[in-house]
Amino acid sequence: MGNSNAPAMENSDATAADVGLGLFMQQVVEAANEGSQVTPGNAPDRRQSRSSSSDTLPSVDEALMANTKEYIAAIDGLTKCGVSTDQLELPSVVIIGDQSAGKSSLTEALSGFKVPRDSGTCTRCVLRITTKEAETVKIQIHYQKKYNYFGPFDPNHDSTDDSECYPWFKNAQDEVHDLGVFFDIDQMEHVVRAAQVLALTPATLPTPSYFRKLLSLPSTELKASQLEVEFSPNVICVEISGPGKTNLSFYDLPGIIAQVEDRKKNYLVKLVRNLNKEYIKNSNAIVLIACSLESDLDNCKAAALAQELGAGDRSMSVLTKPDRLPAHSPPEHLAAVLDGKRFPLKHGYFVVRLPSQAELNEGITYVMARKNEEDFFKSEKPWASNFKPYSELFGIPNLLTSLSKKLGAHIAASLPGIEINIAQRLGEINELLKRLPEPPTGNARAIVRKLIDSFADEMEKEMRDDFPPTELLKRIKQFEDEFVQELLQKMLPGSTLSGQKDRRDKPANLFRNLQSSPRTPSKRADQPFGPIETIDLESDSAADASAPAPVVSPSPNKKRKREQDAGTRPGPRAGAWKSELASSFNLDDLQRALHESTTTGLPGNVDPRAVTSLILECLNHWEKPVDQLLHEVQNALQDIVIATLDFKLKEWKDTDLFRQTWKISQDFTNSLLQVQEVAIKRALRIERTAPITKNEQAYEYHLQKETELLKAKRFEKRAREIMEAMCKRLGRDISQHEKERKLREIRQELGPDPYTRELETLAKIRAYYNIAGSRFVDTVCMSFKGEFMASFRTEFKDNLHKAFDLDEDGAQNRCILLLAEDADRAQRRIFTQREKERLVAAQDCFIKCHANLVPNATSGPSG
Repeated sequence: MGNSNAPAMENSDATAADVGLGLFMQQVVEAANEGSQVTPGNAPDRRQSRSSSSDTLPSVDEALMANTKEYIAAIDGLTKCGVSTDQLELPSVVIIGDQSAGKSSLTEALSGFKVPRDSGTCTRCVLRITTKEAETVKIQIHYQKKYNYFGPFDPNHDSTDDSECYPWFKNAQDEVHDLGVFFDIDQMEHVVRAAQVLALTPATLPTPSYFRKLLSLPSTELKASQLEVEFSPNVICVEISGPGKTNLSFYDLPGIIAQVEDRKKNYLVKLVRNLNKEYIKNSNAIVLIACSLESDLDNCKAAALAQELGAGDRSMSVLTKPDRLPAHSPPEHLAAVLDGKRFPLKHGYFVVRLPSQAELNEGITYVMARKNEEDFFKSEKPWASNFKPYSELFGIPNLLTSLSKKLGAHIAASLPGIEINIAQRLGEINELLKRLPEPPTGNARAIVRKLIDSFADEMEKEMRDDFPPTELLKRIKQFEDEFVQELLQKMLPGSTLSGQKDRRDKPANLFRNLQSSPRTPSKRADQPFGPIETIDLESDSAADASAPAPVVSPSPNKKRKREQDAGTRPGPRAGAWKSELASSFNLDDLQRALHESTTTGLPGNVDPRAVTSLILECLNHWEKPVDQLLHEVQNALQDIVIATLDFKLKEWKDTDLFRQTWKISQDFTNSLLQVQEVAIKRALRIERTAPITKNEQAYEYHLQKETELLKAKRFEKRAREIMEAMCKRLGRDISQHEKERKLREIRQELGPDPYTRELETLAKIRAYYNIAGSRFVDTVCMSFKGEFMASFRTEFKDNLHKAFDLDEDGAQNRCILLLAEDADRAQRRIFTQREKERLVAAQDCFIKCHANLVPNATSGPSG
């Protein structure tokens, strides 16, 4: 990237920023990671590569180091803006470690100031420390409140339901409190301790005045402060600028603990572990694991947690307490670790010697600590002997340089994508704010009129019988079709078409000349052909029922061949499609009913009143499909009303205008449906009064059709039972040729049907049911398509105007109240506006970063 491109970056958009940073990113990442990734089996020989590593891409390296300050400043600015979320993870360095692994001493070494120390755990809340090179010392303290405390701890509470850091709950938006500016780095232990007390007393508001009060207390009183909690997931941010500072930013987390002294506080073990997990899971975090050399690395709980969360490919380990390395420890084991052959990590290992407790008690300075560290690695065995080739991995200065370079490269690689994501989120926020406008005052009546007219016009469109039909009309047509099918087909009266008298149907002539088979009787011969069920009277027309073909099981060989040729599937059970509301007549019951209701002495005569009673009985359940149709239409109307409201009044969804428009629309549609229900129920009462029709031609047509159908199905039933009896007597199945011959004989020999009168009555019942059912469904469908739709189209808008009374005095004030927002809506708009402000501030961070970047002279200083 040349010098000529630098000014253009100041006003570039997200895409240009992506290109501008991208040109530089590839080179700095390669320079930062040169030789840094170590895997078992291909680990570089560090003894042979030391001399040449410092000569790699010097111009890129210099530019990276110069720009790291700006990169960290950009991330620091984004953090203060509060844009870091689960969807937008910012690059960071996260320091984790087991309790007493020297993590606090490491934090002091990296930051250059003393942190509060207590017995046991030192870090009791999250510390975010940023160091920057500057001419003068300046220290800024912020308190980032990410969680609210809802204690005390309830031992019966399941923390997995609400918060991984229970009894702390994450805020919808972070709160950032400025606690002050300081200029003396020697004060920092006292300042950070005061900030830590503030974080551990969550019931007190984190105001600057309260913080100044804490600062005024002596350190002894601060140490003795009565704390409300042992740990806090909130963040104390310390930004230190000064001469000789390395450009670096990192999080120091509470050390992972295995147990607590008070068993009632066992929940703290999980809280601290979950807090560490939250930061480790950030896919943009470089994880710095502090491990003590006085114990085996495979016992490090922090390293195990990082591997468990899949962070090994973005981790670095800092080995502390080299002066406590067990004397019996084989040097080759540690050498294998430093070479990346054991416990490999992408960013490798460093070894640091930090001040002992005795040295801390004596008040050792930062400069003295670094000098002691340098002397230790130069003089103490095995570091100055066996491990001398690894000297570039020893000491805080080497660690700081590597961390700063890696963090800078990591940020450079991440910033373009972050910038694009922020721009996309800002676009989403702007769209959301359009749906949360400020309530109007001056033109409220005109806005309400326009909104309800737009809504009413859209609803009227839904009711038009146009082509193509609207979604509402499609749904209503579907409901009508289902209603017609239910009433005219599924509820059409049926019959088993069998009775006790059928047992006499055994003409002797039909059983002559039947030869019994000498073979073993078929196992299927004494099995019935199937259960006696309601005959499916609607499956065949009267025409093709005139020559019935009783079902006779084929022979096993023929059946297998048929299955191989075409495949066989069990068909639906006869009559299974019928509604449970349909009337079904057993011929014996029907015969008994006709006999009991007939007073005349003439045999076989049927009293017309008996037929009338049976006809009306079949209409008893028509109310249920009518109610189902009305219910489905009502639901469809409610769905389309709410969908149209959401579309036309989406910006006012939390106002009284939306709620009242919904109620008025619902009341109006319900009133129209009630009118239709009254009309339909009246038509139903008329149908149930008496069976009446003047359409003699239609009645005669249906009567003839039903008579032929019933006779054909009745013959099929009788013939089937006779054929079953033949097969049972023979002990075998009969051939197809023999079956056809016997069917002809059955038709000739079968006597008069003992249920002739009942079949004629059933034909009359079904014939009239067809007439009445068709007439009734026409009435119902015409009611919806005609009167209901027309009334809605012509009356809906006028009804809305009348209900809102927009032309009367005082309408303006009423409309202002209709458009007034509730507290939740106002709060959402405030939060959304704040998020927009943070995102705009974040974009300003990028503009500043682009303007201050040092371009990379890829051809060297002379280029």
